[in-house]
Amino acid sequence: MKANDVRAVVTIAEAVSVLPEHKREYLMGYAEGVVAMAETRRIAQQPMTRDSAPEPKART
Repeated sequence: MKANDVRAVVTIAEAVSVLPEHKREYLMGYAEGVVAMAETRRIAQQPMTRDSAPEPKART
């Protein structure tokens, strides 16, 4: 982890420690959303291979 990342984590941890519970939940939800968005973007940028391609839907 880079020094800037560590500093950011420490600052966020200090801020969270002084917040009321309902504000903490808001920040946690925001952080989880950011992580989910980054993961979705990372997956979308990976090249598709035969092994990772979705199965074709059966015709009915």
